[in-house]
Amino acid sequence: MSLAARLTAVSVLLSGCALAAPPAPAGQPAMLIANDPACLSAMSTAASRLTGHTVTLAPDAFLIRDRVVLTSVGQSADGRLTRPVQVLQLRLAQGRCELKLEDREPLVAVTDCRCRPAATR
Repeated sequence: MSLAARLTAVSVLLSGCALAAPPAPAGQPAMLIANDPACLSAMSTAASRLTGHTVTLAPDAFLIRDRVVLTSVGQSADGRLTRPVQVLQLRLAQGRCELKLEDREPLVAVTDCRCRPAATR
């Protein structure tokens, strides 16, 4: 096989790897600038839409970190109480705040809040 053919084969293989890579998450981790009553209500409504049940957030939610861990007590099939965990992530994309569940795609825009990029970890 000629050198040109080998280089072509390698470039085809590498381009296939690039196509198979998962897309980068939209936006960047964010924190709230302030959490006034209108913002807190909008965040709770967005969280409820994402989780499918009523969510009440603490007044300082997303002021210190870009994530909030939600827990609720449920009962498993064997009768033991379990604590299901969901993680909400606040993101900043194109100048707007968005809320999502960790490892899931749906995003909910939160219009009554102001966000800033979270410090890199």
